[in-house]
Amino acid sequence: MRNQGLFLLALGAVMAIVFAVLRLADPDPVRDLRLTGFDYLQRLDPRPYRPVAVRVVDIDDAALAALGQWPWPRSRMADLTDRLAEAGAAVVVHDILYAEPDRLSSPGLDNDAVLARALARATSVLGTARSTDVESGPVPVAAGVVEIGNAPAAALPPAPALTPVLPDLAAAAAGIGVISVGTDGGGPVRRLPLAWAGPDGPVPALSLEA
Repeated sequence: MRNQGLFLLALGAVMAIVFAVLRLADPDPVRDLRLTGFDYLQRLDPRPYRPVAVRVVDIDDAALAALGQWPWPRSRMADLTDRLAEAGAAVVVHDILYAEPDRLSSPGLDNDAVLARALARATSVLGTARSTDVESGPVPVAAGVVEIGNAPAAALPPAPALTPVLPDLAAAAAGIGVISVGTDGGGPVRRLPLAWAGPDGPVPALSLEA
């Protein structure tokens, strides 16, 4: 009986060490199992909804059916920005890339200029995205970042280049943030980076900039 007790104790100690090593190493099978279990628990017992001071204005199927296919003219986005500001929005955040001029502009109406004026009237934040086109040029970032220590930005997810924002729109906005998301190996997005290692230093995510 004594030998059996020692064997069980040693077996328990070995298993504890193995599980600790697996958790620290977090290989893909263990990580996938852990995340799948997390997803199941979220569906089984989701957090109760609590109202927060953030509202999402979704461009959904109903909006597209009522107002036409995407992309909408930037003049419409300007009207939406004005209406949100008039409704009391502290910040109007566009989770949209404005990398190219509006092809729906006409000779007598520059939709990008209309949107730029609306962005300047409101406190607005625009989006950029992670890119591999290192020749795309710099993206103006309004946030100032102070780095303390030995290259802390090296631990941030890399963004070797960023999708440019039309200069007039970028100048009118109060800030610019990255709308790209980090994924856990594909599938559901469970975590979002708060900042990225951009080509010229740390760049805030859209949520942090907002």
